[in-house]
Amino acid sequence: MNHQLRSDPDGAWYLGEHLLHPGGDPLAAARRDLHRLLATAGPQDLLVLAGGGLGWHARAVLDAGGPALVTYEPDPATRRAMAQHGPACDQHEVAADPDALAELLARHLVYRQVRRVAVFAPPAYRALAPQVVETARQVVAETTRRRMVDQATRRTKNILWLQHLVDNFKHILKLPDATGLAGSLAGVPALVVGAGPSLDQSLATIAANRDKLLIIAAASALAPLRSVGVYPEVAVALEARDESRQFAGADQQATVLAAASASNPRHFTAWRGMRAVYHLQPWMAELAGTGLVLPSGGHAGSAAFSLAIVWGCDPVVLVGQDLAYTGGRFHAGGRPGGENYDRPDTVDIPAIGGGVVPSSEEWISYIGWYQEAAGYLKRKGMGKRVVNATAAGAFIPGFAHWDLGGTLADLPRRPPWDPGLRAALQDSPRPDPAAVAQRLEAARAEAQEALARLAAGEPAPPGSAAAWVLEAVEPATEPGAAMDNLKYLLKSLDAMKEALHA
Repeated sequence: MNHQLRSDPDGAWYLGEHLLHPGGDPLAAARRDLHRLLATAGPQDLLVLAGGGLGWHARAVLDAGGPALVTYEPDPATRRAMAQHGPACDQHEVAADPDALAELLARHLVYRQVRRVAVFAPPAYRALAPQVVETARQVVAETTRRRMVDQATRRTKNILWLQHLVDNFKHILKLPDATGLAGSLAGVPALVVGAGPSLDQSLATIAANRDKLLIIAAASALAPLRSVGVYPEVAVALEARDESRQFAGADQQATVLAAASASNPRHFTAWRGMRAVYHLQPWMAELAGTGLVLPSGGHAGSAAFSLAIVWGCDPVVLVGQDLAYTGGRFHAGGRPGGENYDRPDTVDIPAIGGGVVPSSEEWISYIGWYQEAAGYLKRKGMGKRVVNATAAGAFIPGFAHWDLGGTLADLPRRPPWDPGLRAALQDSPRPDPAAVAQRLEAARAEAQEALARLAAGEPAPPGSAAAWVLEAVEPATEPGAAMDNLKYLLKSLDAMKEALHA
């Protein structure tokens, strides 16, 4: 996209025939353009510039010391001119395409407590590049929907997750951390299996190529896989509700269960085979001290995908990840549970192979997470091939969409991975009780400090357990709920301390 950026002898810059920055004092002009927005914006707000120009509008926002800032500028020539002719703009995040913009917005809207978000386009962009403005608004709207789903989940489940962490603490201390094997399966092809409706179409192909792949499945896919004699190396459980019925009939001696530390306690007690744990909350991973926090979009399939990436698998191939009502159905045949779910209002979204398919706001948030993950891997140059070989359902931006049979055809047949995986997990370190005790005391001190800060109208220490429990509420408008959450955190940390010394 070429915005026809040019300058004149007086130092003014134009997009086509539309003035972008005057030659006299471009910063003052940018401040005038933004005056009304910046007058009411604060540090908990986010401003998205739809069109960067030379960066004078960004400089005006940064100088104001108000909202966080993200710029969307898809034109390479304009980005080069910004670097060569614009003002210095430290902490200026510039997205060059919609995927990068979605990733940057997720950092602010999903993972931070941004209060409000606004989109501003310099007048020249509104006149000459309306598609830039429309794309920015569309990505903001999609990310905002994802944020709303995430916030609703946190609001209803944060205290429940704390209860589960307390109940599961004895398992956390004894079980291997699945992420402790980071990089140990470099180059091993992994198939990440979900229980979407189209999995039925892929089961025969999976069975025929079983000995080419490390299979990491959502626990909900165990029964459909079992119907064709396939038992994955790893099953992943994440849900806060008890979904142990999904284990029925599984070969629990052939499969390792990796369960989230905040998932339902029945997931740990109902599985009779080898188990491993992983952490969704950064502070809990730090508390245990044996692995990494595992990024997740909120469902088991996304956790399984992240586990494959952490282990170094390549390629990582999704199957059964419809994230849509393919054929009007919820799940693959034989998947226990879910048959009587109330179907929410649907939204038509782009489908694999073209056209549209009905989905839900929750599934759309999962799609946004996958898009963000693919963008992150690309931006970091990690070289992982991520493929969506799901037979039907939602199109996932950032992923190659290939036929499963064609994707697997060229992979060499290899011996099973399971013995080495099990041995490595068994030999991996467990949490050190003395170090955990020290970190528990530190977490408790942070929670006490957060209580004092809350009373003074200040935020909790970033990255702390206290900051995590406060993400479920807005302390400024819900001070009572915020105080209750912090008190429950203190109670939970005390219960963990008792379990540590039991």
